[in-house]
Amino acid sequence: MYKIAVITFPGMNREVEAKRAIDRSGMEGTIFRWNDDYNKLADFDGYMFPGGFSYEDRGRSGIVAAQDPVIEYVKKEAQKGKPVIGVCNGAQVLVETGMIPGVNGTHLQCALGWNERIKNGEVLGTGFYNTWVYLKNTAEKGRSAFNNFDELLYVPIAHGEGRFTFEESLLKKLEANDQIILRYADEDANVVDEFPTNPNGSISNIAGICNENGNIMAMMPHPETFKNGDAIFQSIKNYLEKGLSPYEVLEGESKEADLKTKEDYDVEFYVDLIITDNTEKTIERALQKKVNPDVSLERSVFWGVKSDENDLQSLAINLINSGELLNLNKENVKVKIGAQFYAYEKDTGLKEIDTIDLRHTYYAFEQKDFIGMAKTNEIHHFLPDQKVDQIERAVMWQIDGVGDDVVKNVLDSFILHNPYSMDLSA
Repeated sequence: MYKIAVITFPGMNREVEAKRAIDRSGMEGTIFRWNDDYNKLADFDGYMFPGGFSYEDRGRSGIVAAQDPVIEYVKKEAQKGKPVIGVCNGAQVLVETGMIPGVNGTHLQCALGWNERIKNGEVLGTGFYNTWVYLKNTAEKGRSAFNNFDELLYVPIAHGEGRFTFEESLLKKLEANDQIILRYADEDANVVDEFPTNPNGSISNIAGICNENGNIMAMMPHPETFKNGDAIFQSIKNYLEKGLSPYEVLEGESKEADLKTKEDYDVEFYVDLIITDNTEKTIERALQKKVNPDVSLERSVFWGVKSDENDLQSLAINLINSGELLNLNKENVKVKIGAQFYAYEKDTGLKEIDTIDLRHTYYAFEQKDFIGMAKTNEIHHFLPDQKVDQIERAVMWQIDGVGDDVVKNVLDSFILHNPYSMDLSA
């Protein structure tokens, strides 16, 4: 009997459903913890990364798990032709490792961005969404280890960051290689590129992509939850029965971080947690393991406000007191207006302070800044008399403890940002 390891990280929560689906197909599923002896993985015929929220999605979904040593072991086993499937959070992990799409190498080539529900050109909603979707096999039957079926699948989705996004040139390569395995379709198998058929704004309705060899797939919908998706697991079994197809990884040119120049805003807010920032510490540890043990990291939330208001200090105070940009019960804030920095206290308001140290400071902006858009609309509603044109949000990272060469390695690791869904500014 073929044995499949369901590899889980802290926060993943679909491992039991995954094992059940594997067992239903006539294979044997085993839940394998991330901190077990990964040398035992050689005894398995294939691997699955299930859904959930690995490491609480700290940083961004899948990025911390993607740095774990077990990943490198799975990569080596995958080169033997063993099947690897990542579902939802597992798909995010595979994308962040570069195993998907794996065109000419295993470096980062795409992203899973925040959902965007679009109909007739209008954005109806963003962020987490759960519903049932139809999946159409749009590749040649049996092109991969996962699509040896003809029927239309009807399975659930439940994710916030499931929008496949990448450069147009990559889409052409994926189509030429027949790597787009699954697309969202309607009940009549029509691929309609708008909501609700496309539930998350994914480019070209993509729900699942395989690597060039066809033995690795990342998909956002959940085939494991109900028998409706069993065809995918039966396909894996059929693939194993036919025999593995080993391959050699071709290393393409790795991408370097493309730094943009951060623009100046009329009012800028730098927001820090009063308590320990668990996301900051988790990403710091990932960088220490991956890049350099001396890396020190500080994380803040940055808000940039564009405004025609004459009294920018009053605007800053009103925005702080609105509670929309920060919570003074658990966060501290510094404000920049022009070249002057201020601290803010509830009782005394803004107080001038010396310039803060922003060396080795980098701002990760979402290319589609849904949070900034939402905050702009909320401020227009709650503070209609304030002249706020636009609010933009970024995660601000400050790197310390290492020299310029290591800082570059940190940026090029793409742990702090994914260049296919985010822009990095300095």
